[in-house]
Amino acid sequence: MKAIQHAHIDNDATAVQIWTGNPKSYFAKKLGNTERVKKYVEDNNLFLISHSPYILNFARDPDIKVLNRYITDLQNINAMGGKGSVLHMGFNVKAIKKTHEEACRTMIKNLDMVARKTPKDSIMILENMAGKGTAMCCKMDEWAAFSEEIPEDLYKRIGWCVDTAHLHGVGEYNLSMRREAMRFYDDFDSQIGWDRLLCFHFNGSIADLGSCKDLHADIGHDMSGVIESKGLRHLARIAWETEKPLIMEIPANTSPVAWQVATVRSWVDPNHPMHTEFGRANIVKNILNV
Repeated sequence: MKAIQHAHIDNDATAVQIWTGNPKSYFAKKLGNTERVKKYVEDNNLFLISHSPYILNFARDPDIKVLNRYITDLQNINAMGGKGSVLHMGFNVKAIKKTHEEACRTMIKNLDMVARKTPKDSIMILENMAGKGTAMCCKMDEWAAFSEEIPEDLYKRIGWCVDTAHLHGVGEYNLSMRREAMRFYDDFDSQIGWDRLLCFHFNGSIADLGSCKDLHADIGHDMSGVIESKGLRHLARIAWETEKPLIMEIPANTSPVAWQVATVRSWVDPNHPMHTEFGRANIVKNILNV
C-alpha cells in the first residue's frame, strides 16, 4: 500500500508498477487483506501492474517453481485491483538445446499452463528485451512471428509492454526521431495490433543505439540519456491519444521522479502548469514540500 500511495501522492502518478514478492526469488506468498488496497486503486482510478522476477525463463521446459511464482504474482496483483504482471521474454540459452521456434512454442505452453490457474481477468504482460545474448523476440518481425503462434483463446489473456530503453538497445528504431516513433507505431499496429499493447515502460537510455544494452536513464525535456526527447515526446503523445499508460523505471539521478512525471505530462497537455514559469515554481514547491 505504501509503495502505491507514494507513487500516486508524492509523484502524482496514475500508472503504478510494484513488486508483490521478492524480485530475486522463485517463491512468493499469497497476499491477504488486499481489500483496502483494491479500494484505493479503484477509488483513484489507478492503472496498477506488478513486475515478476527477471529470473523466470519461460523458454525452458515447464518448471513448477517458475510457474508457481508467476501464478502467485498474477493472483496477488489481481486481488489488489491490478491488471496483471510483467514477464520478460525468455532466453533461449544453449543449455535448453532448442531451436528458436521450439523455444517460442515452449514459452506459449508455459503461458497456457499459467492461464489455466489464474483469474481470467488477469493479464500476462510480455515485455520486449534489449537484445543481449540469447534474448528472444527483440525485433519487430520476431515479435510478430511469436504473436502469430499464440492461440486466440490464450491471446485474450496476454498484453504487451514495450520498454523504450530496450527498443533503443536493439537499435531497430531510433527514438530520438519523431518519424521513427511514428514508424514504430505503424509497424506494431500492422504486424501485431496496437490493441494488443497494454502499456509502456517509458525510459531514457545511456547505452548506444543498437548496443543491446539495458541501461535506463532519466527523462529530460531535451535529452533522456542519449535519446533526444523529441522522439520520446512524439511517442508519449501517441500513447496518450490511444490511452496506453506510461510507467517509468528511471534512476532519478538528474531530477526527482515527480518532476519527470510532470515533464512527460506537459508533453501531452498544452494547459499543463509546466508550460509557465509560475506553474513550474509551484511544481518545485510541491516536490520540495516547502
